[in-house]
Amino acid sequence: MRFLSLKNFENDTLYQKIRRAVMFFSLLPTVVLLLILLPALFVQKKEELEREADSSLMQDFDDFVATLADIEQEARLIASDSRFFAEVTRVVTDNNVSEYERILFRSQTLPVLQRAMSINGVRAARMHIEYPLRREYPPYLYRMDRAENSLWYSERNRVSVSGKWFFDVSGSTKEEVYSGYVTGNNMASFILPFKLTADIRGILEVMVPISALAPGIDDEAEPEDRILIDSGGKQYGVDREDNKEVTLEVLARITGVDSIEEYLSDGIETSYLWLNGRLIMLSLIRHSGNGIFMVRCQPVMKQYLSILLEILAVIGIFYCIIRVLLWSINRIVKRMLTDMDILVEYVKSVSTGELELRIPRLKQVESRTIAEEYNKMLDNLEKMTQESIERETILKDVQLKALEKQIDSHFLYNVLDSIKMMAEIREIFDVADALLALGRMFRYNLSTHTKNVELEEEIAYLESYIRLMNLRMDYEIKVYVQMEDESLKKSMVPKMILQPLAENSIVHGLYGIKMDTTIYLKLSREEGKIKIEMTDMGKGMDEEKLKAVRAKIEDGGGEEGAGQIGLYNIHRRLRLIYGGGCGVQIYSRAGCYTKTILLLKEGGSDSEKNTDC
Repeated sequence: MRFLSLKNFENDTLYQKIRRAVMFFSLLPTVVLLLILLPALFVQKKEELEREADSSLMQDFDDFVATLADIEQEARLIASDSRFFAEVTRVVTDNNVSEYERILFRSQTLPVLQRAMSINGVRAARMHIEYPLRREYPPYLYRMDRAENSLWYSERNRVSVSGKWFFDVSGSTKEEVYSGYVTGNNMASFILPFKLTADIRGILEVMVPISALAPGIDDEAEPEDRILIDSGGKQYGVDREDNKEVTLEVLARITGVDSIEEYLSDGIETSYLWLNGRLIMLSLIRHSGNGIFMVRCQPVMKQYLSILLEILAVIGIFYCIIRVLLWSINRIVKRMLTDMDILVEYVKSVSTGELELRIPRLKQVESRTIAEEYNKMLDNLEKMTQESIERETILKDVQLKALEKQIDSHFLYNVLDSIKMMAEIREIFDVADALLALGRMFRYNLSTHTKNVELEEEIAYLESYIRLMNLRMDYEIKVYVQMEDESLKKSMVPKMILQPLAENSIVHGLYGIKMDTTIYLKLSREEGKIKIEMTDMGKGMDEEKLKAVRAKIEDGGGEEGAGQIGLYNIHRRLRLIYGGGCGVQIYSRAGCYTKTILLLKEGGSDSEKNTDC
């Protein structure tokens, strides 16, 4: 047979080898897979059905627990309101309270209890006081004996201060006797004891229908039943004949315990039962606080028939797959090799310098992944090349401007020194100091031997600039320097990054303000960075202007002028030198302050310009 001939296989092309290998290793596993898949499919569908049932039950249970928690929390919040209880105590115990005060108490104080009624489904929130009240205040305040038919009445003195839930609290209705006093069957109450005085006790009761605690529990339109079973075996929910067979004994059997009181698990138990000739999937979960079981009963015969139909459909699909497989192999192999051919051609183009070419989106996942990574590599290479060009352009521009400013700089220095000496001889020391500061600024500004300086040199340059600016002002501008560590002085930073910040603070923040004219400079380390904060307590900016300034810093709004480098240029320089994460940040509040922050990588150098902070 040619298909199995080793000699022919060795002489075949790559296309033929791949096609035959795929055919052989596809047909054989397909048959084996079918034999394994059918039982696995049944198990999977069965597990999906159980997961869906568990998810539905857990959602209902979570709603149940959340509603209980909301009611408990609101009741405790009311019980912690000392002002409210002080007013209740006064009205209850003080016989001299006027009728007007009682009206205010009824209309303004007691409605605090309505907070609990804001929770969905709550029917009543009221207080029962064990005291001979002169007057009750329906529906909020009653004597204790109004609740004598409630389940919790006989246990009221044994309820802990954390409260307790009682289900099916009343078996009778007395609304015809006590107008507004809500009672009824299938109701649950959260009971919280309190004390008005050492001798006067009471009960805060929040009453809610059991159906509101677990929405959908009494919905007869649902195909499955959801019921609650308390520790006494009583059911709450849809009253169907099948449900009556779900007893505590049945729950104990499916949970594997002798008595349901021994069941302590917080998880969901799922089992299958035959009830009245129907196969029922029964899922249950227990509330550890009050012992209530939430049970979900779902008939599953239709689902099992559906699973059987799916298995038959899978068999038919596999038959079609085997018929189509041979036809598909040729196309699949051809597409695979086409992608490889495209990859080879584009990789070869790199050797000819065509770096702008990008591999298009390929069809195969593996080939597409290789192509995407290859394109990313070229993009990064192009980006790095562009950034290198930009850095060199900025460096050349700065050097050119420095050379332009350096025309006969020694002559300028000598003239300034001569004028300074003349001022000292004539004892005009203010002028001499100003000329000294100006000379230092010229030397620092026009020096081209280095791009980075020690931080203390930048601070000295800043102080010289402030000294000269004070000559123009009718008030003194001061600089207060706070340094986290003295070693920061020796940190290397780019030149001319502090003076533009101070200039912005003076021109836009402190100009015309004479109260606090101090510029606060704080130096610190933060996560491997040098953090420089310059703050003024000047005019500040509103939110709209601050957004505009930030946009200019990020996108380009500062222009380089004589003696000034815009914030954008500083931000751009720091980004190019240190990488992303470094640069300029600005914060402000109108009429309060403006803070400008510089983030630099500590120990950064020319060799680390592309390293992110």
